[in-house]
Amino acid sequence: MSGNKRVTKESENEKAADKQTQEETSTTLEPGPVAKMPPGFRKEIEAFIGMAGNLQPKDPIAEQIRPEHIDKILEIEEKRQDNQHKDRQGTKWFIFAIIALMVSLVVFLTWFLVTKNKDALLMDLLKFLVGFIGGFGAGLATKAVFHKDS
Repeated sequence: MSGNKRVTKESENEKAADKQTQEETSTTLEPGPVAKMPPGFRKEIEAFIGMAGNLQPKDPIAEQIRPEHIDKILEIEEKRQDNQHKDRQGTKWFIFAIIALMVSLVVFLTWFLVTKNKDALLMDLLKFLVGFIGGFGAGLATKAVFHKDS
């Protein structure tokens, strides 16, 4: 008889625990696959979900950013882009000026040597220029081949 009382008392305790778990589940979980799981497993899943929610780092600076700050950041970025564009334009003009100066120098030297009848010196100068331009082109081609990834 005492064995029977013990079994009924344990089953009553289990029923009370299940009832309490169901009440907790009904308040914390929405109906879905987790709500249909066994109570012990469901409790572990709830604990895991609770811990996962706390893992998201909170950045104290991000919480203090206001719309005025975003406007200021956008203004700074716009100025940076304008300066970068001006810098590129200046670099293009500088390269153009250097190339124009070099071409002018070559044309002047060619004209000067032709008018003075210095054919041997002119041929040596032209060989040098062709070699220089060819070497420069070969260097650019080599750089393009070996530095494709970057």
